[in-house]
Amino acid sequence: MLGDIDWVYTPPASSSGPDGFYRLQAGTLGHDEPLVDLKVPWRAELGDAMAREPAIGAPHAGAVVYVADDGAESEVHRVEIAPDGDDEVLARLDEVIWDIVVAPDESAAYAAVVDRADPTRDLGLVRILLDESGAVEPLLPPAPPAAAGAFRRVATLAFQIHLAISSDGKHLVRRTCHEAGTCLVEVIDVATRRTLELPDREVLGVVAGVIVARGCHGPGCGLHAVDIETRAVASAGVDISGRVVVVDGEPVVVAVLSDGSGPFTVEAVDPASGRRDVLHRVPAGTDIISGDFLFLQMDLPESFIHVIELTPTGEGGGAQPPDERHLLISVDEGRAIQIPRPAFTQPGGPGSHG
Repeated sequence: MLGDIDWVYTPPASSSGPDGFYRLQAGTLGHDEPLVDLKVPWRAELGDAMAREPAIGAPHAGAVVYVADDGAESEVHRVEIAPDGDDEVLARLDEVIWDIVVAPDESAAYAAVVDRADPTRDLGLVRILLDESGAVEPLLPPAPPAAAGAFRRVATLAFQIHLAISSDGKHLVRRTCHEAGTCLVEVIDVATRRTLELPDREVLGVVAGVIVARGCHGPGCGLHAVDIETRAVASAGVDISGRVVVVDGEPVVVAVLSDGSGPFTVEAVDPASGRRDVLHRVPAGTDIISGDFLFLQMDLPESFIHVIELTPTGEGGGAQPPDERHLLISVDEGRAIQIPRPAFTQPGGPGSHG
């Protein structure tokens, strides 16, 4: 049932209200107001050159895992997405948790941790068991410094760590960027701890042992499919970005595209061959964005994506908020389903809900 789909919304901490907190809202499409609305302690005073946003897992199985940080320790919580849902502390760590992801089977969370006294000092990856034991296990050491001559961006990057997990929970991706401007991508086999290091790429997802990424390595710039076992790289021959979904066990990239002269289309792209199929045509004059753009995560069936069509109203003169039309697009069936707008409240400004 569409009404049972869970969502979680967490705007940037800087826009969430009083300093020292961020706001976490969660609910289901079947309710017209959030079922969870929390002010979460978050002390991230890392300086102007740093940018650390709240560590939040994706909603799954009627709950969401999130991190609170009071400046002295990190607390890993799991809250039920339900009226008066139970909010339990699963683990406490002295270290700062920079990012966190949750295994699809809800058995564990994986956290990138850094030194609280020196938040540019990477301390590696830990596994946090979600069986209420509070057990925290070292998984991997800190990421090695990117090699000299590695892909370097024109603009210097602040220190960052970003984690992603594969759809089957077998592989973790850790992308570590240092202040010198170099980044390293590692793909970790969770069971064996075998690690594959890659030149810096924008990793879009990992499905069935295949890394889907954008980069300028191997067969040219653009969308690539990297086989983890053989390290073979296939190129789609196009430079696009989008959300990775699973269709019949294989990765597909779903992208919003336009040639600048006509309406937008939503297309499914095979990251290995470059084959493109149009899933949805957007009405002329209407913009479209991914739901992820709004810091919104939804627990969708694996072959679906969430998009929002924004159509100018042109009513009453002056700046008017556009009409919003929320859609789920089925990639395997090629159809769009209109859904209720998730009932989160943005922190003021145009397009606010409520």
